[in-house]
Amino acid sequence: MRVTLKSHNRQVKRPVTQKHYWYDPELKKMLEFEGTRLVFDYDPTKRRSIPRPITEDIPVRINSWEDIDKFLKDKKYRFSVEEMQRNWHVTINVDDYEWPKIERELRDMSILYEVE
Repeated sequence: MRVTLKSHNRQVKRPVTQKHYWYDPELKKMLEFEGTRLVFDYDPTKRRSIPRPITEDIPVRINSWEDIDKFLKDKKYRFSVEEMQRNWHVTINVDDYEWPKIERELRDMSILYEVE
């Protein structure tokens, strides 16, 4: 049985962090924070704003080729690679008795496939 694994772009949420700097006029120091953005909370006892870093998950588009490559290198199942076009698609030859297990794993990894 021939199966073609197809690479596609998909949206994934990943945490994005970067460095933020804020000068504290009372301490007279440059403070460094790491996160997606800074939020300022007002402290009524000190009567000033205090920075607080927040890390958010931002949607990023990635290619699924890394998942296909990971599946091919894992070698849990018996199959042979017939044709490979880098970063696009791979055609593998699968034994019929292995196909249900391979199909389950491909679905779990969100890899698009086409059975010939």
